[in-house]
Amino acid sequence: MDNLFKTDGIRGLSQIELTPLLFHKLGIYLALNSNLPIGLGYDTRESSILYKNIISTTINSLGKDVYDFGIVTTPCLNYLSKELHCEYGVMITASHNPYQYNGIKIFDNNGKKIDIFLQEEISNFIKTFKSVKFYPKSIGKTFDKHKDVNNYINFIISKFNFIKILNKEIILDASNDSGSLIFKNIIEKLGFNNFISKNDCPNGQNINKDCGSTYLENDKNKEKRLILALDGDGDRFIGSYNSYKIDGEILCYLLINLYNDKFKNGIVSTPLTNRKIVQAITKECIPYYESKVGDSNVFDLMIKKHCKFGFEASGHLLFSSYSDGILSSLIFLSLLEKDENKIKKLLKDLKLNHFKQLNYSLKNTDEFIFNITHSDIYKSLISYIKPGGRILFRKSGTEDLCRIILESRSKKAIKKVQKEIEKYIEDKRCVE
Repeated sequence: MDNLFKTDGIRGLSQIELTPLLFHKLGIYLALNSNLPIGLGYDTRESSILYKNIISTTINSLGKDVYDFGIVTTPCLNYLSKELHCEYGVMITASHNPYQYNGIKIFDNNGKKIDIFLQEEISNFIKTFKSVKFYPKSIGKTFDKHKDVNNYINFIISKFNFIKILNKEIILDASNDSGSLIFKNIIEKLGFNNFISKNDCPNGQNINKDCGSTYLENDKNKEKRLILALDGDGDRFIGSYNSYKIDGEILCYLLINLYNDKFKNGIVSTPLTNRKIVQAITKECIPYYESKVGDSNVFDLMIKKHCKFGFEASGHLLFSSYSDGILSSLIFLSLLEKDENKIKKLLKDLKLNHFKQLNYSLKNTDEFIFNITHSDIYKSLISYIKPGGRILFRKSGTEDLCRIILESRSKKAIKKVQKEIEKYIEDKRCVE
């Protein structure tokens, strides 16, 4: 039976692919398989409060308790669920997707995303379960735990001490979502007094709309200022500093140059990492390991290889079992605090390969990838993009898309390869 969970939880269009019945059945599963309270958080999409109420009341109807943390980031939900000894932490969010989508991320009592075996068990339950045969007399309760968010805020603050850059002008972009209040609160409590908070007025439909990390990542006209942007659920960070993009791989590059000795056990990333960053890591005699795309896959390989650090170019930095966009943004600020002149020089000297991701909605992604990679045209494409270049075809783990990565020393080569791929797609009538 198909697993409803993809790279980053369950995700789909609200009321179409994700229905109230799905959330009701999930609530039943959680209640029947829990002895401790369930931690519950959600983002600012207009459908999130509906789905939160369905899960909460379903769990209560089966005699189990819920800790309602309110509108929080995924890392905050994870931290509080673990701190308050919840059986599971459940986050209702579709991360960087538009408001019409929603999703579910589930963490176990150790703060780790549930493994594939539990994912398949829950998927099977949701698809086959018919009805509850017995309801207990005792009804569970939902406890308002909004104030406990301060515990998470204090935990983050305790890790940093800024002095030199407190007057630096900073623009915070909370993506009109879960981090809208938390991000600003943390920056303020750390003593920064010259920051501007924008995209922090969610209305249920403006989440990720022309804002946040995904928008900044694709913005070709980045301002020559310091911008810190979160994604929809606050688990990843993209920044801009003097017009340089700061993402997961750039942060890794800066960290290994300032704190080389802390990464001797190795670093884990994914095939989407620019090969110039991989070369920079191995040049420092740091072992480099590559996992499948997805922060949970990165973390699994970190455990296997005994690494203390992993990242994704998209903005996920992992020092533990999950990524935290606010924590990552503060790590970047701490690098500026330590030696801003060195950061400027490192960014100026870094020469990455040209890199482009193409996204296509195709009739059959698996068939397309097999056919093109076994065709004569593929050999021609490889010859165009080399030396030092590569082409990577993959099926998205979060959306119904074929993603194609083009990397080369030559921008001209990437344009040529893109044109040839699009001609192939058109000639073979691969588009839906």
